Amino acid sequence: MSTVVVIVLFSFNGILQAAKCPNIATVSGFNANRYAGVWYEVYRNTILFELGAKCVNATYTVQDDGSIGVFNQAINSFGYYTSINGTAKVKNSAQPGSLVVNFNSPSIKQNLTPNYHPQSNMTERVNRTLKPLIAIYAQQHHSSWDIEIQKLAFAIRTAINETTGETPAFLMFGRDPRDPLDLLIGETIEESSSMVVNHESIQEYKNKLINNFRSAFNVIREHSEIEKIRQKEKYDQHTTQKQHKEGDLVWIANLKPQIGENCMVGKLQPHYEGPYRLIK
Repeated sequence: MSTVVVIVLFSFNGILQAAKCPNIATVSGFNANRYAGVWYEVYRNTILFELGAKCVNATYTVQDDGSIGVFNQAINSFGYYTSINGTAKVKNSAQPGSLVVNFNSPSIKQNLTPNYHPQSNMTERVNRTLKPLIAIYAQQHHSSWDIEIQKLAFAIRTAINETTGETPAFLMFGRDPRDPLDLLIGETIEESSSMVVNHESIQEYKNKLINNFRSAFNVIREHSEIEKIRQKEKYDQHTTQKQHKEGDLVWIANLKPQIGENCMVGKLQPHYEGPYRLIK
């Protein structure tokens, strides 16, 4: 089967890089014999084909308007597949082996989420966890809390999430990072003996990591559904209006909060003071 020279044009900014696409596929109706040369794919895309992505498959079809449809599939450094569609047209009828491929805008599903709404905005959901930790730490370190942000972030990454049942670090990297206690105890005999690295051990580690991820994600999906129901029931128990009586201990809203000697009204200030006892 003859191959074809493909010149790829992007509407995105960036340096174009050419590389062979290992697997070339065509469908019925695509006459590859009219082309000559070598299959080339310029796969650099600042959105999809990044982080060391490699083009593993390119499929060419004939569209109704006579143009050639291009479907590129790549695998990134994390092992996930990503794809992009494009249209190839003959650049010069005198040189049918030269094609110009215009890739379409990446078909990225965009989820619009409202600001300051943790129920639907994942960034705000993380902020809901992070902000109370910073506020608590700032009570005693109101002038230096920003220096310790990475320590607080490490605590969140290594803590078991209530919904998933796993730590964020494990779900991201397939293992839990070593904390200071692990470094103090030192390596086990099994860990010391496994320091010899070769191709077989790397491949075995990759296969084990993939299987662990698949098992973990399946368990997390079930665990998340159960936790959603449990958390809803827990939330509904506290939605009734509270009736206070004389002698009860209550917290009073702090309308002008203050940390230490500095009056800093903001997100990190305590919202309540107390507890106080109701006199009448």
